[in-house]
Amino acid sequence: MYFGKERAALLAIGFFLGGATYAALRSNSARKVAVGLVNKGIKLKEGVACSVETMKENFSDIVAEAKEMEGHRCGCESDECVK
Repeated sequence: MYFGKERAALLAIGFFLGGATYAALRSNSARKVAVGLVNKGIKLKEGVACSVETMKENFSDIVAEAKEMEGHRCGCESDECVK
């Protein structure tokens, strides 16, 4: 199997970047930056989850209103009347 110079260079760059990242994260300042980024990511995830939950609730309200409107149109007051 032919490995090639490009693949060898990419492998070397990967090892170099991995080692540099490991060394950088061992410093306190880089660790604080990483913790801050993870904190912002968690807040973003929670915000998106809250927005999705609100959209689900709004959709459920719309569906309930549509079913209620359908019930009034067919002349009955119960949920049993579904056409």
